[in-house]
Amino acid sequence: MNLRNNYQLMAQYNPWMNEKIYAICDRIPDRDRKKDIGAFFKSIHGTLNVASI
Repeated sequence: MNLRNNYQLMAQYNPWMNEKIYAICDRIPDRDRKKDIGAFFKSIHGTLNVASI
């Protein structure tokens, strides 16, 4: 696979996987999603917030 095809594949994969991740996280209660779990960005919410920049 050449690099151009690989980049195109990843560009298609990214929004598909983002939808799946956000759909799963949407089922987590807001309080739990924002709870500090000791992750690098503190919480699931923090991680998703940084990823959307």
